[in-house]
Amino acid sequence: MSTPALERVDWSTLGDARREAVLARPRELRDEAQVTAVRAILAGVRARGDDALRDYGARFDGCTLAHLEVDADEFAAAEACVATGVRKQPAGASCRPGARPCWSCLPA
Repeated sequence: MSTPALERVDWSTLGDARREAVLARPRELRDEAQVTAVRAILAGVRARGDDALRDYGARFDGCTLAHLEVDADEFAAAEACVATGVRKQPAGASCRPGARPCWSCLPA
C-alpha cells in the first residue's frame, strides 16, 4: 500500500482560482485502499496514542514535536495573528452536519 502524497503549496504564489481549489472540501473518500489506510492510522492512534501521533507527524509532515499540546500562551499568540473578521463565521455558513464544531462555529 502506498501513501498518497500531499501537495505542498506556497499560498503567496497562488491566484484566486487556485486558492479556491486548495481550500475546497476534499472529495468523499471512496477508494478502499485509502479507507483501509485511514482506518490503520486511526487504530494506531487509538492503540499507541501520542507516540503514534509523533510517528505520523514525522512520517507525513517531516516534523518532530516535543509536545503535542498547545498551551494557553501559544494558543493566544496564534489567535492574535488571525483578524477578528476572519475568526467570525460568514452569515449562512455552518459546520458540516455531524462534524465536531470548529472554532468558527463557537460563540465569540
